[in-house]
Amino acid sequence: YPYFADIGAVQAAAVLRAANFHVDLVDALAMPGASLTPDDASQVRLGTSANDVVARISEKTDAVVLAYTPFHRPPTRDPLLAEILTALHKVRPDRPIVLADLYQSGQHVVDAPSVEILAAYPEVSALVRYEAESALVPLVTRLVHEGVPAKPFVVDGADPKHLDDLPLPAWDLVDISAYFAFHQAVVDHLGRPSWAFPITNSSAPVLTSRGCPYRCVHCSSNPTARTNGDLDKPKTQRRYSAAYLDRLFAMLRDRGVRRVHLLDELVNVN
Repeated sequence: YPYFADIGAVQAAAVLRAANFHVDLVDALAMPGASLTPDDASQVRLGTSANDVVARISEKTDAVVLAYTPFHRPPTRDPLLAEILTALHKVRPDRPIVLADLYQSGQHVVDAPSVEILAAYPEVSALVRYEAESALVPLVTRLVHEGVPAKPFVVDGADPKHLDDLPLPAWDLVDISAYFAFHQAVVDHLGRPSWAFPITNSSAPVLTSRGCPYRCVHCSSNPTARTNGDLDKPKTQRRYSAAYLDRLFAMLRDRGVRRVHLLDELVNVN
């Protein structure tokens, strides 16, 4: 769901912060004025403008990690993302930029060839594919110390085996009131008469597991179980513990969340 596309960035920010990086999270879906705006006859923009996003990124930032979602239509060059990358590269051509799909679960991945993605975004220093938590800290550490590499490269993330070891998503870095206002703006401006999954009244996305053991032909879950698109490894599901989820739900409640949307591939597998 595009209005929950920030969940990967919020988790990535928590992982980098836990590794003692100073982290600023710029969330285009949670800034004053974030809304749903027609860009042309066939597309709408969710969130704020590219200029608003770039203005929030300090020139002193050592490295920038950008969330790359299916809604950017990989591997084609998305105009809004390109506008952000062009502006960042112009201001600081010596600053590494990481494009990361920050995949966590569900069908929230488009497994386009990495070489085509890098060709579409020449401003990028590194591309991180799939679950990024184990790859982000060593990658950002390297880029901060070494700077822009001579040639862009690809890092395939590995599935975190113990999900409870991950820090809670960094929702404290998100302007939650602006996030709720954005959801209301989506409902008001999209023009649907009703919503099967209402996102008003203080909603937030949640994952209670990652992966799915089943092999439905339409599903793109468990991308690391595939090689060149062919499923050649076992599909598994990993779950957060009840204790972790208790901490997560308590934190969300304290942040003002009153409804959660479970984004698992199959929350009721058992």
